Formats: sequence, structure tokens, C-alpha cells
Amino acid sequence: MRGRPIPEGLGESNWRVNLPKIEVVLRGESPSFGSTLRDASEGVRLAQTNYLSDRLFGRVGFFLLVTDVTAHMEAEHATTGP
Repeated sequence: MRGRPIPEGLGESNWRVNLPKIEVVLRGESPSFGSTLRDASEGVRLAQTNYLSDRLFGRVGFFLLVTDVTAHMEAEHATTGP
């Protein structure tokens, strides 16, 4: 999404929901959290979301990494219980 406004890439409703986390990462913090995502083809997916703050040439930006951890969590619950 380089060079594009964030609301354009995320969509207006996702922008509003994620704005508090975006404000945190733009202050230099790097929040990480678990989340639940809806996937039209596969239903509910579990994700690990990481916002990584970045500074380059005096400009502040960030990377957003979202990892699907559904299979990992299902395997963990199968061996240890909920």
C-alpha cells in the first residue's frame, strides 16, 4: 500500500476500527495481539497481529503482519484442552 492513504487500502470501516492501534504504532510502539478474522470461504480464523513501528529518513511508518494461527491453536487445544 505504499503511497496510498490507509483508509483507501483498509476500507473506511476497518480504518475506524484499527485507528487506535495505528495511532499507537505511529507513536513508536509495536503492539501485538491475538484476533479473530472472518473469512468468507473458511469461516472464522484465528490470527496473531503485529504492528511494527519503523522510522526511515525522519518519516514514521509501520509494517502490519497478520499470521493465521488457526491450525496451531487447534492442535494445541487438541493436546492440552481449552
